[in-house]
Amino acid sequence: MSYSLELYCRECAFFAKSTAQLHEHYDRVHYGFRQPPPVISQAEFEQMGSWPMIRKIHTCIVCLDHYKSIKDLINHLTDTHPPRSNNNLMAQTDVGLLQYWVGQLRSMYGQGIIEKVYYQQEYRHRRRINHKDLNDPLQSPLKQLHSPLKQLQSPLLKE
Repeated sequence: MSYSLELYCRECAFFAKSTAQLHEHYDRVHYGFRQPPPVISQAEFEQMGSWPMIRKIHTCIVCLDHYKSIKDLINHLTDTHPPRSNNNLMAQTDVGLLQYWVGQLRSMYGQGIIEKVYYQQEYRHRRRINHKDLNDPLQSPLKQLHSPLKQLQSPLLKE
C-alpha cells in the first residue's frame, strides 16, 4: 500500500485519508500550523522502509532531511522540533515520534552515545545563556528551554 506524502503529518506520523482530514488535524492538534513542504520526493518517501538503518538514524524523523552526524541531527531536533507540551504550545512535534527515533538510535549505537549526546546538549544550552540572568524567568533562555529539552532528552536516558 502506498501512502501519500501530501497527506502525511510529519510532526505526528499521522496519515490522513483526505486533504480536508489533514487540515482538520492541523487545526485541532497544531493550532492551524501547516508544515513546510518536504525535502524528499514521493518516490523517496515510498522507499524509506527499505532504507538501511544507518540512513534512517541519520534522517530527521520530522522534516526527513539527512544529516551526516548524529550530533548535528540532535542539535537540529532540539532546536527545530521540540516536543509538544503544555509548557510550550508553539512546539509541534509529538513526543512519541521523538521517542521512537531515540529507540532506533539506542538500538543502533547503544546507551553510551545517548548519555554522551545528552550531556553535550546540556553543556551547549548552558553556554548560550548569560548566567547573571538565571534568576529572572523572563530573561533566562535556559528556563524557557529546560522543560521541552528535558522532555526530548529524558527518553534518551531510559533503558
